[in-house]
Amino acid sequence: MNVRDWQAVQAQGAAGTLMRLGHRRLSFLRGADARRRPDLQRVVSREWKIDAVSCGSLGEAVQVLPAGGQSGRSLRASRPTLLIVDDQPGNVQALYHALKQDYQLLVATNGFQAIELCRSAKPDMVLLDVVMPGMDGYAVCKRLKADDTTCRIPIIFITGSTTTWDESQCLEAGAVDFISKPVNPSVLQSRVRTHLTLKHQADRLRHSSEELANAQRLGKVGSWHWDLLADQFDMSQQLRSMLDVEQLSGSLQIQRARAQFASVSWWRGLRALARAKAGESTENIELDHCRSDGTMGHLLCNMEAMTSAAGEVIAVSCTLLDITDRMRVEQLRIEKEAAELASEHKDRFLSSMSHELRTPLNAVLGFAQLLSFEPSIQSNRGLQSKVGHILHAGNHLLSMVAEILDLACIDAGKIALTMTSVDAVQAMRDALEMTAPEAQSRNLWVGPTFGEGAHWVQADQRRLHQILLNLLSNAIKYNRHGGEIRLSVRSMAREVQFAISDTGKGLSSEQVRHLFEPFNRLGSENSSTQGTGIGLVLCRHLAEAMGGRIEVSSVPGAGSTFTLCLPQWLPPDIRLSNENA
Repeated sequence: MNVRDWQAVQAQGAAGTLMRLGHRRLSFLRGADARRRPDLQRVVSREWKIDAVSCGSLGEAVQVLPAGGQSGRSLRASRPTLLIVDDQPGNVQALYHALKQDYQLLVATNGFQAIELCRSAKPDMVLLDVVMPGMDGYAVCKRLKADDTTCRIPIIFITGSTTTWDESQCLEAGAVDFISKPVNPSVLQSRVRTHLTLKHQADRLRHSSEELANAQRLGKVGSWHWDLLADQFDMSQQLRSMLDVEQLSGSLQIQRARAQFASVSWWRGLRALARAKAGESTENIELDHCRSDGTMGHLLCNMEAMTSAAGEVIAVSCTLLDITDRMRVEQLRIEKEAAELASEHKDRFLSSMSHELRTPLNAVLGFAQLLSFEPSIQSNRGLQSKVGHILHAGNHLLSMVAEILDLACIDAGKIALTMTSVDAVQAMRDALEMTAPEAQSRNLWVGPTFGEGAHWVQADQRRLHQILLNLLSNAIKYNRHGGEIRLSVRSMAREVQFAISDTGKGLSSEQVRHLFEPFNRLGSENSSTQGTGIGLVLCRHLAEAMGGRIEVSSVPGAGSTFTLCLPQWLPPDIRLSNENA
């Protein structure tokens, strides 16, 4: 609309308000008060450019919104919004006066504007004319019903056509009602109220259905309903998802679901259904079915019969709760309790073994030592060797019992540690001194490298000595005859590292992965080298209990290096002075 057109509208005054649509000029709503200056708005449509004048003369109850215009939601939101679609101003004026008191009104003068306005303003209802330029009402209705965003808006056709064929065409296009012109205001108001009430109830029902579907999805609850009178079987979306069944006819759904249930569960469900059809309530029936991923699922089934006023069973409803996760948790709980009970029995057994084995074993070792001092034994090399075997085997058995008891205490969390400042170099020297005779017997060269300065760690002195003895003993036992053992103690990155290297057979990467498994000797159980397979496991647990770790590096055919890393600590005199300060 240009300035000349605007001056023409002002000159007409009460004669009417002009809307320019393409090149066609309409006299719109004659008699309207032209004292209010209309709001100009330029709107670009897909088909054409439209210059529009809002009908401010009709008050706040109505706006003319062309295609792509502003939404009518800016009006009072407490009243439903109706969209009037008609190209005849007289018809629009009649509908306006009949509905203005109870509704917010929007107006479109052709089908294209109506479709765009329905998408943007989302009216509660559309009052649609049939005969319009460009696109008739049937096409508009079909377009709206085919669009997911507008398909739920109820449409009432208001047309001058009164034949039965016209009415059937309107209803087949998707309209909810048909009103013939001229419109009776009271009939119009009554039908609009009725269909708005139905829409409101349908919206509430749809919202409740969505909430129920969400609740079923979150709670993993499916359901089905069997109407016995109509022989109609309906299955909820959640149950179809649980059983991996598509939305098919009732009989096909049952056939698809049948293949997933075990025979026992299927017949158990049929017996429950027979009882439900007889009017009995069945509760907490467990059914097993095969899931789409091949795992077994578990459902808790409850059926209930619905009866008529005469007491006749007319339908059966069923809810199925997926208890697979619950049963898995219950199974884990049972296994946990069984493991705890087994651990308790193990602790009792080990505690008893500590007394029952150590007492006679100490007696055997004691008498063997006495025999070794007998002159007759000392003078007989054969007997002396046999007594030596008794002492060696007894000490090995005693060491194994002690290691098993220590491992049991660690597993039970009952290991007691006395953490103090320990001289790392002196601890390594003490362990080397105790294992030196065994290394000499195998003609091994031992080269210690302790570096300069003192190295202190925070550790339990007895347990640190136990770890170093075990690592040194392994380096001796699994070394080649005449091989080498290199020892080092150094401080790095706020920790002290005890490294023990040998020149034995070495370990493969696969063997290293299984190195710290209890009682796994990595193929050495058939060799002449004695061992229990729990020494390294115990060393690792003790190192971790003291805040450290054990690292392993090995090259097959070249040897292995075991490194014990413990937190660096202050010497006792410095630590005590800091505490006193």
